[in-house]
Amino acid sequence: MKKITILLLVFITVSSCKKEEPLTFSETNFTSEEHAIIEVNIPKFEGNPEVARTMNNAIESFVVKTLSNEEYAIQVASIKEASEAFDSEYIKFSKEFSEASPPWEVFIDGEVTYQSSEIISVAINSYTNTGGAHGNSVISFLNFNPSSGKTYRKENLLSSSNNFKAIVEKYFKKEIEEMEDVGSYDFLSELELPGSFGFSEDGVIILYNNSELSTFDSRMIEFTIPFEEVNEFLKVH
Repeated sequence: MKKITILLLVFITVSSCKKEEPLTFSETNFTSEEHAIIEVNIPKFEGNPEVARTMNNAIESFVVKTLSNEEYAIQVASIKEASEAFDSEYIKFSKEFSEASPPWEVFIDGEVTYQSSEIISVAINSYTNTGGAHGNSVISFLNFNPSSGKTYRKENLLSSSNNFKAIVEKYFKKEIEEMEDVGSYDFLSELELPGSFGFSEDGVIILYNNSELSTFDSRMIEFTIPFEEVNEFLKVH
């Protein structure tokens, strides 16, 4: 009986050590310039195998979605396959519009902006140009639970979305007042929380892409709210 108890304790200890294995990350790159120009730089997590795999899959899925055009229904599962599909679409496009078909471009850059025992925040900056007058830049955040690797939703992050939104509105108004050529538009009457927000050592990063603020043309609105102002409305930080 004593031997069995010792073996159980050893097993539990080993299992605990595996679960507590710290997550680390490095940068992984993918580049293709055969026809369209594609460059992807994203973090790759290592450590706890299951947690790291879940996070890496979420980041890769995000990149695949960015590379995929809604106008063509091609099922792809990897960045390489998505890049090949994007390249094929550019070749098809350039043959149909041979007079003016500069290479399509996609640049995706991911960065870990914050890491704690409760949350890991990754910012992904995507620039896409598929032949228009201007390319489209979008910055998104993926927030992960370091214990499970699963992506947090807004409701997982906020204990009071209304109080949090009130503080966002205050900072947003201050940011607008410091900008030129804004006019008298009442932004706060229609302001919602951005599609995603991230974290840094300085606080919560609030970023509105131009598609979320149609009156701003190509401008983004970005500011950071210090943790001490929103801690009571956050479930994790």
